[in-house]
Amino acid sequence: MQLSQLLEYESPEAALKQLDAMMDLIDRKGLISNELRAAVHHARGNRLVELRDWTNARDEAARAIALRRDVHGAEDQ
Repeated sequence: MQLSQLLEYESPEAALKQLDAMMDLIDRKGLISNELRAAVHHARGNRLVELRDWTNARDEAARAIALRRDVHGAEDQ
C-alpha cells in the first residue's frame, strides 16, 4: 500500500498496477479480509479520481462501501 502511495503522484497508472498486484496476492494467499480488500478498493478509487475516470472511481467506492457496510471500527476509512 505504501508503494502505491509513493507512486500516486509520479504515475497514477503505476499506482493502480501496484494495487492490482496487491489484490492478486490477497487472492492467492487466501487472505480474505474484507477491510484489507475495502482499503485496496478505496485506494484504487482515489487513484482513478486523479485520472478523472469517474465511472470506475465510483464503482471502486461502491465496492469499498459494500465491504465495510455494518463493520464497526472502520469508520475513519
